[in-house]
Amino acid sequence: MDAYRNGKGSDRQRWLSSYSGSAIKVNRKSSEPIYLHRTSISLLGGIQPSVLEKQVLDDATSEDGLWARFIWVRLPITTPPGISERTHVDLSPLLKALYLGLNQHPAQTYRLSREAIAFWNQWNSEIGDFIKQEPSGILRAAYPKLKEVAARIALITHIANAKLAGVYPETTIPGDTLFQAIQFTRWLLGQTKMLYCEIGTSDSPEASRIVRFVNRFKGCGWLRSRQIRDWWTTKPKPSSNLCRQFMSKVVSLGYAINNG
Repeated sequence: MDAYRNGKGSDRQRWLSSYSGSAIKVNRKSSEPIYLHRTSISLLGGIQPSVLEKQVLDDATSEDGLWARFIWVRLPITTPPGISERTHVDLSPLLKALYLGLNQHPAQTYRLSREAIAFWNQWNSEIGDFIKQEPSGILRAAYPKLKEVAARIALITHIANAKLAGVYPETTIPGDTLFQAIQFTRWLLGQTKMLYCEIGTSDSPEASRIVRFVNRFKGCGWLRSRQIRDWWTTKPKPSSNLCRQFMSKVVSLGYAINNG
């Protein structure tokens, strides 16, 4: 961002405002300015936790909410699937019809049903408690955005389901749709907390190390102290005895079992 403006441009602020779908004006030297009444930007990608760690921890303005605007999913290390002879299902026609239907749908204001309002108030209170108890500034910035994510998911689900069913969506979002969106967002919140703990934003370096260790070796079977020592990132490398002490903590937290 602002690579050609000596860091004095407004790229970061523009991305912050784009999250809310607000208008953007782009001034151009060689042609007329570009003005977008509404922005609709989707970003999807992957990044290694070690790379993300450097980006977040070296970001002097990390608490402005930029990182909180991303939805994180921590992919586990798994064995790639082999060739399958299962029936191939092509979703392209279904998705194309859905996207065309959504694109043609006019702007509309939607409201929550009475049951959905009750779910929302409970969710709002839950997020408020998280904010008050969270010591990490980066995570505190993420909670309000995740509260909004539940509403966005509920709205998209409500309209998409109607389009797939071939009916016009009601202007009232039912309670079960919002409840399911909140449940999914709770899972996303767990993914976010796990990732931020792994990259070292928690107050406990030991907790971050344990999270990194579990994410790396979960499902890998029995481990020897040499494997733990080779995995250890800080120097000097721990002794075999310290590796066993570390594994005892992992066992006591319920992430592993001891074979004696």
